[in-house]
Parts: sequence; structure tokens; C-alpha cells
Amino acid sequence: MAIHEAGSVTTRRIGRDQRGGIMLLAAPLALCLLALTALAVDVARIMVARNELQNAADAAALAGAARLGSYIAPDWNAAEDAAADAITMNRAAGALLQTGVIDLGFWPIEGGGPMRPHDEGSPAPVLGENPAVRVTVTLDEGVNGGALDLLFAPVFQRYLASIQASAVAVIATPGFAGEGSLFPMVLNKCMFDQYWANGAPINANQVVRIGSAYHYPNCSAGQWSSLDLFSQSAKVTKTLLSTGNTVELTLDDEVFIQSGTETSIYKVVQDLIDAKGGSWDVLIPVVDKADLSKSGAVPIVAFAPFRLTAAVGGSSKYVEGSFIANFKAPGTSGGAGGGAFFGATTPAILAD
Repeated sequence: MAIHEAGSVTTRRIGRDQRGGIMLLAAPLALCLLALTALAVDVARIMVARNELQNAADAAALAGAARLGSYIAPDWNAAEDAAADAITMNRAAGALLQTGVIDLGFWPIEGGGPMRPHDEGSPAPVLGENPAVRVTVTLDEGVNGGALDLLFAPVFQRYLASIQASAVAVIATPGFAGEGSLFPMVLNKCMFDQYWANGAPINANQVVRIGSAYHYPNCSAGQWSSLDLFSQSAKVTKTLLSTGNTVELTLDDEVFIQSGTETSIYKVVQDLIDAKGGSWDVLIPVVDKADLSKSGAVPIVAFAPFRLTAAVGGSSKYVEGSFIANFKAPGTSGGAGGGAFFGATTPAILAD
């Protein structure tokens, strides 16, 4: 009986010791969990503010690039003003942003920087670069309301978080044409070799006629094309007048040259020109082949805009119009790398 009572006393004592030990461990574990939870709250706030700053930088860079205007002679002042205005329309950490750093210049096509300032070297883009706007926005001491106040990180002796985001936007020469963005013709590069210089037509009033019988002087101006459909059918070409290319096309992709087209297609084109008020600005693939009189596949070397003003059938068979110096080509991007500048630029696009 005495042995039994001693065992009971020992068991009860061990139980009390275990409960006491668990309570001693629970207190610091609870504090650790609380600290980790608090830190997670601050990390989440930092990530939200970082995303807000990035959105602001993206929007401001795009707004600035959209106002660059000319590819060869960008309007840097207009771009800077537009970017600065866009910054102040965005919020971060619950407050409107007030300012940011705006850099203007030329960005490498392959990306990654560095930016060449617009007032250093050539005032126009050189091979391998595009006009660009870079915007950097920051939450820091004395900037945009100061660094982000942390709620719980002071437990770890961290009271403020400086946050920064940056974005680069460019306008580029098209290297990619989305579905529906191209007119079913090709222009010949040799025309630009003769009548295009310094980013503009040599003679802005020059009228160009595109058709099998028209050469300048030994260069076929252009020809009808079924683009990606590789068809000689005039019916296919008529459909493409309203639909454009049926797949995305990039530089070096091949398009099909049609050696002859029915007179009826010129009536369709003239009706479309008339419906648009007497002129129709279109984007056309550029190929590099002096003689376009034979049908066949030819690679695209660039994309160029053309202003159609007339289409004449019968025995003449030509479309008439002129080159365009600055044309924002919808549905395009720089792709892996834009072609030569023959008047077309992409909409403002993020580069980095």
C-alpha cells in the first residue's frame, strides 16, 4: 500500500512538471508566431506599395512615349510633360504621387540599357535603338510623402521602408504585325532607296502608282499580295481588303505576290477610299525584289504606311497614293527587332 501511494505521488509530480514545461515553451513560441505574423503584414504592405509604384511608373512611361511623336525627331518636351502629369494621377501607399525622375533618350532594342541621353550624340536613333522615356518613382524620406511606415517591423528595429519602381517605354519600328493590320499589297524597298531619306519622303507631294506596269525607273513600285494565304485568287484578295492578314506576321515571314488581279478589285478599293473621305491610310509589307511581275513567296523586310487616294482599273490597273512620314500603326509591336524606318511606328510599348 505504501509503495502504491508513493507511485501515485511521483506520477502526479511528473504531470505537473510537464505542464509547467509546456507553458514555459508556449510563451516564447507564441511571441515568435506573433512576430512572424506581424512581419508578414508589413511584407504584404511593402509588396502592395511596390506594385502601386510599378503601375505608376508603367503608366507614366507609356504616357510619355505616346507623346514622342516623330521617330526621327522626338518631341522630348511633350513626352516629359505627359510623363510628369501621369505620375501625379497615380497613388501609392494611400496617397497621390507628387513627383518622379524622368529620363529621356534612346533605349537599346535588345533591352537592358543603358539609356543614351537624347542630348548626347546623334539627335536621332541610330541602328539598334529606339526613342524612349524612363520613369522612376520612389517612396523615400522627403519624396512622395516619405518612406513607408512599418507597423510591426519595429520589433526588429526596422521602422521605415524605402521603395522604388522604374519602367521604360519606347516607340519602335514595327517588327510584328498582328492579325488584321495589313493591306493586301507589298511595297518594294527599292522605292524607299530612291524616294525616302532622313525619316521622310524626299518629296512629300510625290504621287506613287502601284501596279504591274509602273516602275521607278527600273524598280517595280509594288504588287498585290494574298499575304499569308499564298493564293493567286482575286476573290481571296478582296476578302483581305476587309479582314487584313489572317495570322500574325513578322519580319522574314513570307508573303505571296500575285502576278495579276481582276479589274473588279480596283472598284472595291475606290469605294473604300471614298467611304473614308477620299484617302485611306494603310500599313503594307515591304519586300526587297526589283521585279515583282511573277507570282511567288517573298520575305518581309519592313512595314510601311501608304496613303491611298485612288484606284483605277481597266487597262491601267493601279492604286495611287503617297508615302507617309509619321504613322502610328495599330496592331504592331517591335517584335524581336524592328525593321528600317519607312514612316511607321508602333504605339508606345513597355521595353523594360
